[in-house]
Amino acid sequence: MHAAPPLNALRAFEAAARHLSLTKAAQELNVTPGAISHQIRGLETLLGVELFERRARSIALTPAGKLLHPGVQTGLLYIREAVASIQGARQERILVVSTPPGLTGWRRGSIGSPAATPTLTSASPPRSITLISQPMVSTSRCAICRSIHAPTRRW
Repeated sequence: MHAAPPLNALRAFEAAARHLSLTKAAQELNVTPGAISHQIRGLETLLGVELFERRARSIALTPAGKLLHPGVQTGLLYIREAVASIQGARQERILVVSTPPGLTGWRRGSIGSPAATPTLTSASPPRSITLISQPMVSTSRCAICRSIHAPTRRW
């Protein structure tokens, strides 16, 4: 089995191939054009092929570069998606419900009781619910609050 090329070299190659410019690839990756060139030269040495035709003021993919680019581009996309899915899974989704005392009948410590457990329907439901019994924003200043009318309690 062959050793995998360095990820930085693959990133440099992919950016340069996409932009067909070492300068634009360098700007995207926040490095110098010389660093991009160095990474690509190392990748070419490792693979034993030239990946770019270097011209006076431009570069072009060689046939080997054209073969390599789609695979590297797809691989980096999969890596970005995998990292994004992990970051999305780690983000805590918390719903904070702030109500004036007595509006909902929920009290601290009563969350576990079946009558006090809310049912939530959402595209990404929260993992936990925090209930805070404190005064809400004045309804005169909050358009959402004005649209919500609490029923009068009848004992």
